[in-house]
Formats: sequence, C-alpha cells, structure tokens
Amino acid sequence: MSVVNFPSATGRTANPPTRIGGRRNLRGDTRPSRSCVHDRYLVGRFVADVCPDSLEVTWRDSNNDEVDPALALAGLFGSFDLEAALDGIHAPSDTILVYRPDSRKGRAAMEAIPVRQWLLAAPGLWLTQDGSRLLLAPTDPQLAANLSRDLS
Repeated sequence: MSVVNFPSATGRTANPPTRIGGRRNLRGDTRPSRSCVHDRYLVGRFVADVCPDSLEVTWRDSNNDEVDPALALAGLFGSFDLEAALDGIHAPSDTILVYRPDSRKGRAAMEAIPVRQWLLAAPGLWLTQDGSRLLLAPTDPQLAANLSRDLS
C-alpha cells in the first residue's frame, strides 16, 4: 500500500516529518479519518512502514522499494547479542527474546522503534524495545527455536 499525503481542507499538505520521542516520524502528525495512513519510521538505513490497524511492518529501502523482512531485520539487528529468554506475559508469544545492542549505530536503530509497542516485523515475529533492549516475540515455534538456539 502506498502512503498518501492528503491535502487538508485549507489546501495545505500534511505537516513535514517530525521527531517524536527520539525517533523520526515520517508521516507527520495528521491522520485523515477513515483512511489507513501508515506511520513511517526511519530505522537505520530502512524505513519501517507500519499499518496503525494491524501493526504490520513493511520494510522499505531508501528508494521506497519493499525489502524482505528477514534481510531488513538481519541488517539492522543481526549482530545484537541474545541475553535471555523470558516468559511472555502480555506479549504476542509465550517467549520473549531479549537482545542487547552491539554498538551506538545498533542502539540508534533500535531506538527508532516505538517503545513498548509490539509491531509485526516479519511473519511470525513481533518486536519492540524497552529503551535499553530489543525484545522479539516469535509466534512461530520453528523460528523461536532457531532464534534461541544460542542460549542452550
């Protein structure tokens, strides 16, 4: 789905991108009623295009071309260190995987993700961050086993 910049009743377009809570919101701060206008966040070298209704993320590159979610997540967070697996209470899955950022660049990418808001980052994989750690909630058992194999 393309993101559309709807003109307002006065003929002006929506506000330009703004910084909200340490992350860049590329949508601006207006949302027409009865339309699905996606929130867009600059996350490292990718754009996370988030549907406000389903919380599903479509990853895009700098040319606005769609990127495979596995490639985007690996490029952004693939070098993070897995610290723990916790019980998923009030989370999309039974297990939450806790990752520590690997560098300042990795921390900046993580901080662009909304805090304590679960996003469907890839099929079977939800993510959020708590301000210091990246949290992944795999709903696919095979993916959960694959991601947590380093804890064994």
